[in-house]
Amino acid sequence: MIRLLKICFLLIVLAACTKESLKKETTLTDRESASTAFVIKETVNLRSNNTTHSAIIKKLNDGQQVRIIRNVNGWYEIYDDENNTGWLRSDMVGPKELSRTKLAAAFVDSILPAYNSTVYFDNTDLYKTIYLILPESYYQSENKAESLAGKIGAVYQEKVYPGDLEIRIMKKNTDDLFSRIYLKAIGNADLPVPIIQKGRLISLYQKNWQIKIGIAVPADISKSELLQQARSISAKYELPYNKVEIIQAIDNSIGQSYLLNHSRKPADVSVCKLYYLEDKDGEYYKYNHCE
Repeated sequence: MIRLLKICFLLIVLAACTKESLKKETTLTDRESASTAFVIKETVNLRSNNTTHSAIIKKLNDGQQVRIIRNVNGWYEIYDDENNTGWLRSDMVGPKELSRTKLAAAFVDSILPAYNSTVYFDNTDLYKTIYLILPESYYQSENKAESLAGKIGAVYQEKVYPGDLEIRIMKKNTDDLFSRIYLKAIGNADLPVPIIQKGRLISLYQKNWQIKIGIAVPADISKSELLQQARSISAKYELPYNKVEIIQAIDNSIGQSYLLNHSRKPADVSVCKLYYLEDKDGEYYKYNHCE
């Protein structure tokens, strides 16, 4: 299986991934209780200061966990699992569901066992091309193998990578290609992640070209700052996106819980500092309002 040896198996990917001049400053928390986030780009530079011109301390990989100390004008001061402290732009880190590595790990651990199949990822076309080895009984015909591969691929697109997908079905214990199928994209694989000037990104969901964003913000943020931030973020999503919802809630346990689960509306709706919506009819917003 020479070809498969050249393919990056997910667990190898995971192992590689896991091992004062500015006026406005938002303190998120102290170091001991700093907020957890994950790198959501393939490779990012941890820098010595909050500018792209500052020295690079090290490189961090997609899926790597970091802890956010504070936000200074859209740059997070963070420390990693090796206790390195530095700066990352806020659109380089986010919640776990935005890390492709974490999503792929969950797919392999929680979903793939139900199909009794094995997946490999192409080193040069990571996530866009996958190799499947199916149960022996599915090699009786190409149609049978392709049918199962299509089902696995559909779930993979929904859970991991929504873009155009090539699935190569490999024969067991050989280097031979049995068949292949192509699935069209079901969404934007390169989902834009906004720079958060005040606070931190808690959730970002896309479905049917509609975006919903949850941001935890400081309790003392002003109404003008809330609205300015919402408008700036919404402007990032142009066609084909047709609807953007942004909820900014206080960065405490109640606010975070609501941002992660909108069905649990807090008793005190002032926790939700601003609800913002922009669609084909224009913009709508309301302060101290939970959707």
